Amino acid sequence: KVTLDEHKKWFRNKLKSSNCELFIIQLNDQDIGLIRIDIRQKDCEVTIYLIPGNEGMGFGYKSLSQALKSIKTKCNTFIAKVQVKNIPSQKLFTKLDFKEISRDSKIILYQKITT
Repeated sequence: KVTLDEHKKWFRNKLKSSNCELFIIQLNDQDIGLIRIDIRQKDCEVTIYLIPGNEGMGFGYKSLSQALKSIKTKCNTFIAKVQVKNIPSQKLFTKLDFKEISRDSKIILYQKITT
């Protein structure tokens, strides 16, 4: 388990990193979520989080679509790791043309290749 101090340190390092793009999702000037794209050597790993109560209204789809477009010059292969029990995220990545490339009992690995 990660402590709050460890998480804060990790997050500060992410904010400073040139290999990480962070996008804050807002609705009516309120932060409702976060998209993080970690730029790696061969691909970019995508993470999205919406504050509970903001799912299922298209905010994730619209925000993630824009984030992927804004970073496509830096990356053309995107990876997303989604928990098997997280059906809304599975639907989101499938709707954004990510393809399932592997799974185990806990995680589904999705990939999207753009040109």
